[in-house]
Amino acid sequence: MKYCIGIDQGGTKTDTVIMDYDGNILAHGQSGGACYAYNGMETAMSRIWEASEAALKSAGLNLEDIDVIAACLTGADWDFEYELLKNELKKLFNNENIIVENDSIGALRGGTDALQCGIIVMGTGGNIALRNKNGSQFIFGYYLPGEYQGASSLGNKGLYAVIEASIGIIEPTSTTSPVLEYTGAANPEELLMKVSMGKLNIEYKNLSPIVFEEAEKGDAVSKKLINNFAEYLTRCVITARRGLRLT
Repeated sequence: MKYCIGIDQGGTKTDTVIMDYDGNILAHGQSGGACYAYNGMETAMSRIWEASEAALKSAGLNLEDIDVIAACLTGADWDFEYELLKNELKKLFNNENIIVENDSIGALRGGTDALQCGIIVMGTGGNIALRNKNGSQFIFGYYLPGEYQGASSLGNKGLYAVIEASIGIIEPTSTTSPVLEYTGAANPEELLMKVSMGKLNIEYKNLSPIVFEEAEKGDAVSKKLINNFAEYLTRCVITARRGLRLT
């Protein structure tokens, strides 16, 4: 019997599962995330191999037992990138049966098998994808501006809200204390200095939960950040929906 490997690689983690053709999941492997365009192809492929090797070991299988590899990868955006990543996976697995999709399509298919559907993906980064009943699809990819790219972008907005509030550009925000605590800055001025000098070594995505927590407590600045984020994503969905003539 031959088996399939399914790969989901995002910015935070890489997940791999091994399945039979009845849809039964036999094993799961995981490693760190990577995007070849930002972290390099060697890093992206090594993370895929780490997760796949763990799954193969858990299932008691070898590469020779694998019939096809289906990979949904961050970084598969422009047309040339699909072929580029497919060729790298062929070399990695010594297998010609490779399927590559953008990671948003994997998330979409995991949520529904409807022909006409859409998805908003907001992880470390972000993406939006829609598909109509004829099979045509639109993936935003790089059309989604950096300032709306998932938790990292929202966290970055939350950080700058603290700085702006400190000089009165916007109203005071209750995110100030938890943001300063996470960044290790004594005050907003020191925070800005660290940012401007490239000395703030943090994961911006980890500031995103602070924005949501303070919004739930009633912080007006946090609520506005989240609402503006959601409004822009909604406009993207509506625009793509019209272009694909979704009813």
